Amino acid sequence: MKNRYIFPLIFLLFLAESTLFPWIFPLSWRPVISLTPHFALAGVLFVGVFRNRHQGLLYGLIFGFMHDIVHASPMIGAHAFCMALAGYGAGAAADRMKITLVKTVLVMFAALLFYDWAIYALYRFFRVTFMPFSEMITDFWLPTVLFNLLFIVSIYVPARKLLEGKQDKREEESSGV
Repeated sequence: MKNRYIFPLIFLLFLAESTLFPWIFPLSWRPVISLTPHFALAGVLFVGVFRNRHQGLLYGLIFGFMHDIVHASPMIGAHAFCMALAGYGAGAAADRMKITLVKTVLVMFAALLFYDWAIYALYRFFRVTFMPFSEMITDFWLPTVLFNLLFIVSIYVPARKLLEGKQDKREEESSGV
């Protein structure tokens, strides 16, 4: 797949998480389950894993800033920083192993946990939130990560087919040539 198609596809994921998800997940469920879709982050992670870590970093910065601006984040740059680090980390981890479904899901699980933890840590450090860590794990982290992992597994095959076209370039980058 050409690089020019990656941005519009991740942008569609960003639009889906921003516009369609609130219709699917009704307001009446929100007091019981706190769930946040990270569809654009999933796209960034797929780019990091199946293309290279530098593209994951770049798309993470772009879509993280978009998330900060569109969703009125209390701190501009927090989501950009965390999404860029998650995309880079997923790409760096994928460089060191043979890519399979299980390993990809584990890498993305770790990246999702890192992203949510880093956002929580930044917000807690700058006193934006006062939610205790144990409450954040049970009320927010577990439902969010499980929902996003289900989404990642459901789009794994098409995403891999679309993004895996330049495997030889990834091998050159990882060997340092």
